[in-house]
Formats: sequence, C-alpha cells, structure tokens
Amino acid sequence: MTALRVPCRSLVVDPTPEVTLVRRGLEAFVAGKVDDSLATAAEEVVAVRNPPLPDAGVYAGRAGVLQMWREWAAEFGALEMEIRQIVWVRRGRVIAEVTQRGVGRLSGAEVVGQFWLLFTIEDGLVVKLDAFASETDALEATL
Repeated sequence: MTALRVPCRSLVVDPTPEVTLVRRGLEAFVAGKVDDSLATAAEEVVAVRNPPLPDAGVYAGRAGVLQMWREWAAEFGALEMEIRQIVWVRRGRVIAEVTQRGVGRLSGAEVVGQFWLLFTIEDGLVVKLDAFASETDALEATL
C-alpha cells in the first residue's frame, strides 16, 4: 500500500468521544497502523465513495474499507493525507476534512485535493464511512 502520513498539525473541534474515536482511527490509518484503524469500525461497516469522487462505489466490511483506500491510493506513487479538522455534527455523526497531496504514478504530476469523510457511529464503533467531494454534500448527508 502507498505510504500515507498525517502531519503534526491536525485540528480537532469539540473533542467528544465520537470525535476522539474518529481521530484515533484516522491517525492510526495514516500512520500505517491499519489494524488499529480498522478496530475503530464495526465488523459490518459500510464505506461509500460518493460521486463525483472517482470510482464511486460501496464497500462492505472492514476488508471493504481497506479495499476502498487501496484503490484510492493505487494511482499515486507517493501520497500524504492531512487531517485538517474533525468536527462533531450531531449525535453519531462526525465529519473530517482531509487534504490529500500526491504524485501521479504514471503522469508524475502533483495532485492536491480536498475531501470530507462523514462517519456514522453506533455503540462506540464506526458503522458507516461516506467520502464526499464537498463539505456541502457531507453536511447534507447528515440531515
């Protein structure tokens, strides 16, 4: 898997237990501690890459979440993800804003993108992870 890292500067707003869970999972993932990251998710977690993100689709289970991220990173020779902020929206809903920087594996072109991850949490575990191309779409999905 392409190496991912989180810079030291990440902002957490409203450090609720749900925000703490999301932060722990994201930071473990980008530090390469995939098992620790997946442990924050329910066995039956569902991950969704929503249009207009590339290769939109639905992924089931912890293995599905890992597959989604592998497919996401496959196009890059180098990839960094910076957790910009993690915000509690309402009970059971947390949004993380993430900036991605990478170098295209084939093109060699530098790519910078921003996306929002909406986490749905039940009984202390992530049960759904939605990836969105815009903050508006992520917020609308919480309604």
